[in-house]
Amino acid sequence: MAREALATAQGRLSDPVDLRRVWVIGDTPTDVSCGRAISARSIAVATGNHTRDELAAAAPDHLATDFSDPEPLLALWR
Repeated sequence: MAREALATAQGRLSDPVDLRRVWVIGDTPTDVSCGRAISARSIAVATGNHTRDELAAAAPDHLATDFSDPEPLLALWR
């Protein structure tokens, strides 16, 4: 899915997609793998069926318990 989304974005934009600015956000280890498949960074959030430990084992670039405080997430883009 990530490869298709990236191809769609690249087809619609006049400039190449800068993968250093692409983040895949999800609540499963598969979401982390999805980001890795296109060389994007990933944020795993432990709001679904997977524990923080399970998500950490997938080695996301950032791991959040939830997004109740958006400041740590927003700081990643500054």
